[in-house]
Amino acid sequence: MKPATINKLLRFLLGHLRFLTAVLALIFACTFVFVTLNVKNANALFQQAQEEMGTGQPDEALETLQRLEREFPAWGRMEEAFYLQGNILYFHKNDIPNAIERWERVLKINPASPHGYTIRVRLAEIYQDVVGDTAEAVRQWKSVIRLYPKDPEVPRFRMNLADCYVKLDQYEVALLELKNLIRQTSDEHIRQQATIHVAAIYYLRKSYKEARATLEPVVEHPHCADCRNTALLIYSDILEIQEDYDKAVDILGQIPDNILSQQKKQERIDGMRRKTLPEPSRSGR
Repeated sequence: MKPATINKLLRFLLGHLRFLTAVLALIFACTFVFVTLNVKNANALFQQAQEEMGTGQPDEALETLQRLEREFPAWGRMEEAFYLQGNILYFHKNDIPNAIERWERVLKINPASPHGYTIRVRLAEIYQDVVGDTAEAVRQWKSVIRLYPKDPEVPRFRMNLADCYVKLDQYEVALLELKNLIRQTSDEHIRQQATIHVAAIYYLRKSYKEARATLEPVVEHPHCADCRNTALLIYSDILEIQEDYDKAVDILGQIPDNILSQQKKQERIDGMRRKTLPEPSRSGR
C-alpha cells in the first residue's frame, strides 16, 4: 500500500474516531445485554426444572431441561442440567443408557465437577450390578479408587473391585487385592469383611481347607453380628461339604432365624442326617 493511501486511511480513522468508538460501544452493549438475557433466561429454566422436581413432576422437569439444552447449549452451568437429566432418566424413567450418557457428559465438560464423585461411584455400581458389564465396572472402580484414595468408602470399593475380578475369573488378582486391603487397614470390621471375601473365593475354587482356615478366626472372634452371620453361613456350607456334620449342625444352630429360617436350617439338618444313615441291606436271592 502506498504511503499516501496509508496517510489518507489514517486521517479518515482519526476523523471518525468518535463515531467508530460509539459504534463499538453500542455493539459491546448489545452483546452484553444479549448474553445477560440469555443467562437470565437459562437460569430461569433451570430453576423451573428444579421446582418441578421438588413438586414431583419429573416428566415436566425433563422437558424443561431439554428445552434449556436446545435453546441455550452454551450456558455456563450446563453440567448441572446434564446431571439432573441423568438423575431423572435413571431414577424416574429407568432409562439407564441415556442416564449414563448424560452423566458422562458432565465429566466430559468438567472432570473436576462437584458431582464427579457421585457420578463415578454410581457408574461403577450400575456397570457391576445393573448392566453387568464387569470389565467396565473394573475400570470405573479403579478410577474411583485412584481419584479419591482418602475417601472412607474406598475399602468397600476395593472389595467391590475384587468381586468384579472374581466374575471375570481373575481369582488371583482378586485375592491379591483383598490380602493387600487386609494388610493395609487398621479397621477390624473391614479386615474381617475382606477376610470373608477371601474365604468365599477359596470356597468358589473348592479349596475348602483354605476357606475353613480363613473363616475360623472370624467365627471365633467376630467383630460384629454382620461379620459373624455372614461367616457362619459360609462356614456351615464348608463343614457340610467336608462331611463334618456334627459341627455343621452346631453352626447352623448359631445362625439367627432372620438370617436363615428355622425351616431351611431343619431341611439342611435332616439332609445331613440322611447321609449318615446306613444304606438299607439288600436281601440275597
